Amino acid sequence: MTDDYSKRLAFGFEECGKVISRSLGALMTKPGERQKKAAPPQQSFCHLSNVTECAASEGARGSFVVTLYNPLLRRVSKYVRVPVREGGNTIIIHQ
Repeated sequence: MTDDYSKRLAFGFEECGKVISRSLGALMTKPGERQKKAAPPQQSFCHLSNVTECAASEGARGSFVVTLYNPLLRRVSKYVRVPVREGGNTIIIHQ
């Protein structure tokens, strides 16, 4: 029974990721680009973020963007850890 629950949960994560990717892609694509059928930015999800492991950021070649979502109806102030390769990294924060 536990294995069935794990499979259902994994499937739910995967399907939810697809919906979020399509939604964010639509929001991040400029209006003129929508008509040209330009591909929206690719979204990756870090499901193991509670153990500070993220293949999308650790394996990134060049630059990448981190999108954070606050589901609360109030402003929060929290630290965010993004695992990256060791080396000269530049961090730019936009709010």
